Amino acid sequence: MRPVPPIDPVRDQRASQAPPGAIGGRDLTTRRIRPRVLVAIAVILVTFVAAATAAESVPAAPGPGAAAGPDEVGPIAGARDGGCAPDPDTQLTYCGEHDATAPEAAALRSEPPIARTLAGIRAGSQSAMEDAAATIGLSDQNDPALVDPWRDPRATSARGLHLREGRLVVPWNVYARAKAANPAAPASTARRAGLELDRTLRTLRAMRQGGFDDPLISFERQRDLRTGGRVPAQSLPAPAVYLAAVTGFVDYVGRLEAAGGAPDEYPRLRRFTAWNEPNNRTQPTASDGFRAGQFFRALAAWCVGRCSVVAGDFAEQSATPGDAEAFARYFQDYCDGMDGSRDHRCGYRPAAWALHPYSCGFRRDTTGVRAFARLTAARADGEPSPDDPVIWFTEVGGVVTQHFNADPDGRSVRRRTLVARADGDLAFVLGDCVAVSPRITRLYVYQWAGARDMDPAGRRDRGFNAGLTDLAGRSTDDPGNRYEISPLYCTLKAAVNPGLCAT
Repeated sequence: MRPVPPIDPVRDQRASQAPPGAIGGRDLTTRRIRPRVLVAIAVILVTFVAAATAAESVPAAPGPGAAAGPDEVGPIAGARDGGCAPDPDTQLTYCGEHDATAPEAAALRSEPPIARTLAGIRAGSQSAMEDAAATIGLSDQNDPALVDPWRDPRATSARGLHLREGRLVVPWNVYARAKAANPAAPASTARRAGLELDRTLRTLRAMRQGGFDDPLISFERQRDLRTGGRVPAQSLPAPAVYLAAVTGFVDYVGRLEAAGGAPDEYPRLRRFTAWNEPNNRTQPTASDGFRAGQFFRALAAWCVGRCSVVAGDFAEQSATPGDAEAFARYFQDYCDGMDGSRDHRCGYRPAAWALHPYSCGFRRDTTGVRAFARLTAARADGEPSPDDPVIWFTEVGGVVTQHFNADPDGRSVRRRTLVARADGDLAFVLGDCVAVSPRITRLYVYQWAGARDMDPAGRRDRGFNAGLTDLAGRSTDDPGNRYEISPLYCTLKAAVNPGLCAT
């Protein structure tokens, strides 16, 4: 999501690892929760209070997540070989046996493969176009005061892209940090933490006003409010503290909706990923896959019967065999955090896994996605099975940037060339990449106007830019129609809602 100091010429801004082949020896059996309600609540409260006194980023009150104990997810089951172990912080022993009770769980599992949907659109199927509107969306991080795709008719209208699905990345403690000084009072926009919360709420309101009623929320590292969002060293919260903060935010948005007076001011928050790109070195989870897996399990246990949590949300940018091996180790640690047992087996099999397959874009290489499909299969040998979880591409697209698209010899190229290359990248994603597996059922294109980090003199992209509108093109003072569309926009429109492509 954000640029970092370069390591090699392929992984500068989104450095991460890609999956190799399947990992054997996984145990997919599950074990139900042990009824230790009082112990779980006591541990959560003690951990929470201790952390709250140590750092500003910790929530000031336990919130609804702290009350989520084992009794919410069912009675104890018999021990099974390789099953889940209790979480050391919350004492929960949960392995997804009740995930099917989430709202829309059956519908999400029955969504058609993206490749079939796009093929139907090419054949002129109206029902396929409706499927696309429900399963192909937009992921964007721009402040709606500056760039607002959520209410731009070019994104939302029947003559535009006709998108209804959106994804937003939110700091895990955006609410808790803003309310830490005075939990009983409204968050003050006189403080930077309050401004960050206010921006998040404004974005959610814009999404709801544009018809993005059921967005996917991905939590991630806290923003460093003193350094313009750059990546500082951050310690990770305990799972109980994380859970109290993220569920406090979800509950807060719900309370605002209930007390706001204006109906439907905010979208429903019931789809989540626990951490955005946890294996990306810009994230504090990059060195602790076990803790990232614990975050998923804590949120999934709280969500039983009320919301859905997609596992992973990994960044995939395979560059070397060493990257693939590193991702294999990270994936094993993540699985161990999910099931609580450090045995390199996945006792918790989620309903869905999320991936950001950027190698399919700027390298036009499906190797990483094929490996991920094998890695996350229900069977240890990676062969297809009716029990396979689905795969969501929660962030993907072409990439317009000097770094990713510069010639191998380092010579700079014209922006028009960069945009043309990125347009080809997006076409590859919408063709070859989604065709890798019928388990790929959702896709969120990143993003509407790219990162607003342009060198005015040279018109060169300094930040990560995968925009459907052109940062270097004509701009206006209207946030809802600020930039001209790019060729990438027309490529996406031809795929999801064919017809005239014009500004």
